[in-house]
Amino acid sequence: MTKEHKEFVEKKRAEIFAELAAFVKRNKHPMTAGEIVEIVFHDERDEDDFESYVMLLIDDDPEQADVAQELMMDLFNYFPRLTLGGKSFAEKIPFEELQKMEKSFQEGSSYSYSLPKELWK
Repeated sequence: MTKEHKEFVEKKRAEIFAELAAFVKRNKHPMTAGEIVEIVFHDERDEDDFESYVMLLIDDDPEQADVAQELMMDLFNYFPRLTLGGKSFAEKIPFEELQKMEKSFQEGSSYSYSLPKELWK
């Protein structure tokens, strides 16, 4: 991973954590931002089971679903996970792909990139 790639991931991770901390505080969520990041780190489920994580954040408040979904997507993309050998998805993919992904999210469009199986763990 290049220095630029690493700095990009670290900056984005700090922004996401700050957003998550503000979200849990604003919504008086029973968990801390750190506890939620820890759950994501230890997760071994498929990303297709994403809705259970969104539900973890919204804590029975459906008005928060969109924000919670975006936060969880960011957590899964930028924070380390055991299933990725302690790295994040953003650290594993080529920097060019990460930039494309980030640009498409900013524009509100979809983007898909699958890690080759050998990069999991």
